[in-house]
Amino acid sequence: TLQDGVVGRAANYTLPNALVSAAAAITPRPVTVTGVAAAAKVYDGSTAATLGGGVVNTLVAGEDLRLGFGPGSFDTANAGSGKPVTGTASLLDGTVGRAANYLLLSPSVSATGDIAPRTLTLSGVVAANKVYDGTTAATLSGGTLVGLVAGEALTVSLSGGSFASPDAGTAKAVSGSAALASTSTGLAGNYRLPTAVLASADITPRPVTLQGVSAANKVYDGTTSATLSGGTLSGLVAGQDLRVTLVWFDPEASPGA
Repeated sequence: TLQDGVVGRAANYTLPNALVSAAAAITPRPVTVTGVAAAAKVYDGSTAATLGGGVVNTLVAGEDLRLGFGPGSFDTANAGSGKPVTGTASLLDGTVGRAANYLLLSPSVSATGDIAPRTLTLSGVVAANKVYDGTTAATLSGGTLVGLVAGEALTVSLSGGSFASPDAGTAKAVSGSAALASTSTGLAGNYRLPTAVLASADITPRPVTLQGVSAANKVYDGTTSATLSGGTLSGLVAGQDLRVTLVWFDPEASPGA
């Protein structure tokens, strides 16, 4: 439509065709992404991380977009909490929004995530048999770690071995604890091992000797009977004592006599 100018009146003119055409560009709307999260994982020897979530900021009202993520990466492969994670994001069409109408100012995204220590099991621990010594002390050895990441190794130290009771018996329950130590190919901090170690072993009766038994003199009575007394046990555990009952037997009446 025509309008009056500074020195001209619109009424003095007519515009036969009021339709006009021109060309112009619509540039994509710049947006940013915040709130990206990294999924927690169990130690697997790699820095691989999975990214998700995120919010696209400054979208046109009523429109939405989805986010796609490239492979994420933890700063190191080692276990830890709140570890830095980096990766890339891309815009995808939403329900009512087209990705082509927007420009992601920075495809690089960052987050934090946790790598939990990997749980191992310990099999094949052996408890040594022993002779009764009045204590529950047990010696543990052996054991194989199950669940290590391929190519890694750790050492195990066993301690605190203890029988369920100090008394002699067979296949007695033994418990103890285990601790992990790093090697040139594995870090103990990347793993956890339940400290309880279970095994079984025998406590055999302790051999003792009897010395100093005496037999009382007697007047001939036509029998071989004798009265025994005294005697000292050697080999007892320190602080323990036993009583001994002495019983005479007739060797001529014993089997095989």
